Amino acid sequence: VAAIKLIREGCRTPINVIFFELIIAARTDPALKKAAQSFGARYASAINDAVTRAPVSPQLPPGMSALLATSLMHLFDGETLTREFFPNPDLENQRMAMLIQMARLLSAGAPMLAGAKPKQAA
Repeated sequence: VAAIKLIREGCRTPINVIFFELIIAARTDPALKKAAQSFGARYASAINDAVTRAPVSPQLPPGMSALLATSLMHLFDGETLTREFFPNPDLENQRMAMLIQMARLLSAGAPMLAGAKPKQAA
């Protein structure tokens, strides 16, 4: 749950917004794309390192933490970009509550995701 909130906060930081704008501009400017790629690689590597060190459910299968974190980043990047033009705090709060609930359900089902058999009721 804390990791979800940290990811959202990270997506809302000025450096992340600037990086996102740079990525968008670089799509149509080959020189800018080439210049930004090394920074982008370092930025992605730093994010991946942080994800690997994050305290998540140890029952998750290998690679699942990175998949979940990057999926949340993409969701929150979009939220960050659109909230300046179409603010909807109620929907943002509902989204966060939904994601927290989904994370709890996923965590509870993590052994099944890892290929472990669910415990049988006695």
